[in-house]
Amino acid sequence: MLSLRHTILSLLLTLSLAPKAAAHDDWTRMDTVYESVIVASDIIDWHQTRTLIARPGMWENNPILGHHPTSSQVDRYFAVSIINNVAIAYLLPKDLRHAYQAMSFSLEVYHVTSPRTTFGAERSRA
Repeated sequence: MLSLRHTILSLLLTLSLAPKAAAHDDWTRMDTVYESVIVASDIIDWHQTRTLIARPGMWENNPILGHHPTSSQVDRYFAVSIINNVAIAYLLPKDLRHAYQAMSFSLEVYHVTSPRTTFGAERSRA
């Protein structure tokens, strides 16, 4: 499960890369649009996750969160995920950034549109 210690370590690792990267000089208006869409889809996923964990008999399939995360664990996970995603995109060179943004968006669309791939009924889990 995502503990406060893991949260802090994740943020520190991302921030430690900042001085070594100078790729952000090519950041464009379209990069901002792409990241805004990715963040919006993250927020939708965040809302879906909070809604579904409140339902009896449902379980989370994300190994980082564990099967029965609390609301605060879900909140921490998505907050860190969003911060890290934007920071990584900002630090990557332009050619890698676009591939990373496409991958990030594709994964979020998959999770948002396929909640059954993330959650399952408790009785079906063996």
